[in-house]
Amino acid sequence: MEQHAHITAWQFFLMTFIYVLGTAFFFVPSELIQSAGPDSWMIPLAAGAIGILIAFLWIKLAEYYPGRTLIQICFESAGKIAGWVFALLFTWYFIHTLSFVVRNVGDFMNTTLMQRTPVTVFHVLILIVGSYAVIKGIESIGRTTELLFFFILLAFIVIVIFMMTEWSWERFLGVFQTNLWNSVKETRFLFGFPFMEPIAFMMLFPYVKKKRNKSFIMGIAVVTLMLSFLIFFTIGVLGVSRSAHSTFPIFVIMQEIEVGTFFQNAESGMALVLLASTFIKLSIIFYCTVLSICQLS
Repeated sequence: MEQHAHITAWQFFLMTFIYVLGTAFFFVPSELIQSAGPDSWMIPLAAGAIGILIAFLWIKLAEYYPGRTLIQICFESAGKIAGWVFALLFTWYFIHTLSFVVRNVGDFMNTTLMQRTPVTVFHVLILIVGSYAVIKGIESIGRTTELLFFFILLAFIVIVIFMMTEWSWERFLGVFQTNLWNSVKETRFLFGFPFMEPIAFMMLFPYVKKKRNKSFIMGIAVVTLMLSFLIFFTIGVLGVSRSAHSTFPIFVIMQEIEVGTFFQNAESGMALVLLASTFIKLSIIFYCTVLSICQLS
């Protein structure tokens, strides 16, 4: 572990926010809308509330073992043998999450932007860039997050402003008519992805000296509201049917942005900006994976 590395509270908040939202805004809206229809925007609020409650448990556990990462806590709390088993399971989870993010990047690029390029090319390229980020250290990842956050936020603002002309409240007809409890059961994956994924940040807790807990909770809370708004916005622009049958409804919205004759076909550039959030998520989970392997051995 880097002995003298330090992450500010603001950087930690941004890292939490972008990490949780990273791939969710690409993949979650379609599945939720398909299951819950016009009521789907309410489901992230419930899932996020549970995610915040569990995050408090992680914070409490970290306070019992100050200055320790999740892997170190496993060894100190469960002993050498049982602790090694738990640490191995968490390490495997980090590796699985990392492979999931890499696959998501490849699928998105291959499906939407560069269909003739083999998907393995995207996997290799993103892993090379992620490896470089890990080598430079967690402070560099934190500063990169600060830099890219402005462009990511700008991309979201542009999408919302330019597509509000396509908004229609009529696309919400039938709201509050679905069985919300059944919809929650059908979309229970949302509790695991993305709201349980921040457990990886227990590997980064020792790097944050001030306002760590507040930044962590606020990051998850803002993602909860953001994801709910994105689903609400997607339904209002595309409607339930188009959103449910689109693999990447956010990208479909970007494709339809046109302002006169001078601002067309901008989805490629904006998609690359939004992919920056996926890169940040990959860098963070990659770093946590490498750190956990080092402490496991």
